Amino acid sequence: MSIDRSDNHRAGVRSAVMLDDIVKAADAGAGLGLETLSRGTTLVVRTENTTYRLMVHDPGRGAVRIQGGRHFVDPTPVLIVGATFTGVAVKRGWIGLGMRLELHGDDGAILTSPVRSIALEYRRPPVVAAPGCIRVERPVAVERKERDLWP
Repeated sequence: MSIDRSDNHRAGVRSAVMLDDIVKAADAGAGLGLETLSRGTTLVVRTENTTYRLMVHDPGRGAVRIQGGRHFVDPTPVLIVGATFTGVAVKRGWIGLGMRLELHGDDGAILTSPVRSIALEYRRPPVVAAPGCIRVERPVAVERKERDLWP
């Protein structure tokens, strides 16, 4: 649906059409719903201006620990409200390509630049040899305690 400003003299008509366009675009766009992720999942989200690393704490609430950019130099707990084009209508619990990410933290609300890519960060699990088998690789110990990540 396109907006022809010459036909829509009243601001109310223009706003209603724009909101409808935003909802349709958000539904059709590529992205990721936080509720589909498990606790501990780590994402790398690249926006036009910044790369963020997010570790999911509570997918239902949108609670993550985020690091990246000038606002989040150190890992910081925030709530992801959702994705938006304009900052007015928000698709809750969503990280959408081409959309801005709305975050709420101790310093208030932050709206990122548009998201360019979303990637799951994988860590290769340690190789464990069964008794009597030859070990091909040396196991790598990756230990992170939750208390180290969440105050």
